[in-house]
Amino acid sequence: RAWAALGRAYANLSLTGLEPADSLIVLASQSAGRAVQLDPSMADGYAASGVVLLNQWKFPAAEAAFRRAVSLEPDNPDNYLEYSSLLFLVGQLDDGLREVQRMRELDPLSIGAITVKQYMLLMLGRWNEARAETRAGLELDSTFVPFYQNAGLTEAFAGNRDSALVLLKKGYNLDTRLFGNASMVAFGYAAAGDWKGVDRVRATNT
Repeated sequence: RAWAALGRAYANLSLTGLEPADSLIVLASQSAGRAVQLDPSMADGYAASGVVLLNQWKFPAAEAAFRRAVSLEPDNPDNYLEYSSLLFLVGQLDDGLREVQRMRELDPLSIGAITVKQYMLLMLGRWNEARAETRAGLELDSTFVPFYQNAGLTEAFAGNRDSALVLLKKGYNLDTRLFGNASMVAFGYAAAGDWKGVDRVRATNT
């Protein structure tokens, strides 16, 4: 399991831009492969391989790895998060939503599963269901910024632009240095037609 965890860590680090992505992906692939080699019956290695392949946009190979992980440990919630995201990304929208719902059932307290399901529902235009996920998430952690970001996008896309700005500002004020957070609140100001607000955010973050 340690090799699998290391593979996931390297794969996720490759997306941050803090280190050269190519070298990190090599390390991630080697670590995940080592996990599978040591114990082919363990799901973690295949799930880690799926994450590495997903980050490389090798979607069919990633899906095969995730499916193998799920077949080995269908009751392990950790096998579903990135798998559901992959399915949604390649246009298998209902399948992606079904898999993240499976994770929600297996681990009702998973912040990651709530965030992904919240995002999927807002992208599908299922506003009330997305709002229900927002409420569930904020009951667990009212300081988790992505809940406010997704909630803000939900209201913006639903046409409630003032409400969207309120939510996005709450998320921004929780962590002004979080990567991408300034862009989100700038979007909120733009959606509300407050271009002076956009300028203030740009001036503060440049």
